[in-house]
Amino acid sequence: MWSLYGEGKNAVCIFTTEDKLESQVQKNQDIDKLIVKPVTYINHENAQFDSDPLTPFTAKSLPFTFEKEVRLIAYHSQKNIESKVKNDKPGVALSINSLSQFIDKLVVSPNSYSWFIDSVKKLCLERDLNVEVRKSSLCKKRFTDIFDVLENLNFT
Repeated sequence: MWSLYGEGKNAVCIFTTEDKLESQVQKNQDIDKLIVKPVTYINHENAQFDSDPLTPFTAKSLPFTFEKEVRLIAYHSQKNIESKVKNDKPGVALSINSLSQFIDKLVVSPNSYSWFIDSVKKLCLERDLNVEVRKSSLCKKRFTDIFDVLENLNFT
């Protein structure tokens, strides 16, 4: 997933909860409705949507089921989302009430440069964010056979 969603080597994954996502994201004049919904993984060839106009926003192809994704759907309740196919803007910036209450932990890409995790930790200190920052466990050495295991044992 790092290569799918992280742009370049230096990427950060933010861990939070659905409750925090709903309570800490601020609404604004363009957005008065925030809903967190799990993604439904579908076969697009024979998919049929129910009458809920939000259903297409939470549908994704079956090969992505490993992601176990949830989506934050943000919109203005006075706009008819059924009649307009495309947004006026490509996206909207939403503010967070409190980063320290929003973020549970930060995990840095296993492909990141060694200085990057230090930069993330420093930034958290500067912003008074007391959160765990660690490198992804995917960067740990993978053993291919018993000889790799024996070679890496520490008998001291």
